[in-house]
Amino acid sequence: MEEMRAKLCRIADLPQSGKPVVSINIKPYVSIIVCILVGILMIATQFVWIVGAILIVVALLVLWKTPNYTLLEAYPDYFVVYTRGDEEFCQMVRWDEVQEWVFRQGKAGMDMIVIRVSEEEFVFINAYSSTKLVHCFNKFVPDKEAHRQQQAKMKNSPFKWPEKWGRKK
Repeated sequence: MEEMRAKLCRIADLPQSGKPVVSINIKPYVSIIVCILVGILMIATQFVWIVGAILIVVALLVLWKTPNYTLLEAYPDYFVVYTRGDEEFCQMVRWDEVQEWVFRQGKAGMDMIVIRVSEEEFVFINAYSSTKLVHCFNKFVPDKEAHRQQQAKMKNSPFKWPEKWGRKK
């Protein structure tokens, strides 16, 4: 049987590698602050001020009520994925064990990054704002993105497009 690549380990037993290079939390602070600023501008210019007031109230409720926890910490040799509600265990994956990863945009919910670490083993990371996650994976394993691998295969394929479309020589 193949050894598990994504290790499920106790948070207390993680290697002490110093400060993480990237630490990603679940709460989208930038989006919340932008909504508050847009609401203030709408109230200040008296342009549909009631919508601005509602926008501020909703943004403050999200800021207050949305739970915040660390989703991912990236170190130079590995990354750690934390699960919501599990204060004891996490998943640790070495960067060199990542075979490929792909970003999937959620239509009605959260975005997801799917990481394949072996033929049968995947790690799923859900996030509201996945921009930082994609930047993190592009920084550490840019050549393992599935879309880039497919584009590279297509560039090296023997098929060649016709020189001039619709024109006869």
